[in-house]
Amino acid sequence: MIQVILHILILILGIPVGLLLKYLTRDEQKQGKKWFFVLLTALIILLIVNLFVNYELRTIVRLSLAFMIIVVLVNLYPFEN
Repeated sequence: MIQVILHILILILGIPVGLLLKYLTRDEQKQGKKWFFVLLTALIILLIVNLFVNYELRTIVRLSLAFMIIVVLVNLYPFEN
């Protein structure tokens, strides 16, 4: 139970990290937007492939991939500062 709560908290931390990344890289947002879509696609494919693989560290890898997906999605969200 504690482990699930910790995983959720780690994933929620992806939101402020994504916002910080967006704030710090404001100048590069337009040039790098297509690469964020490429990164997002690659991360989602890796996460789907990871669902079918059975190995010891799969939970850590899935959590890391989900965290990165959240960071990229927050970075792509079109809001004004």
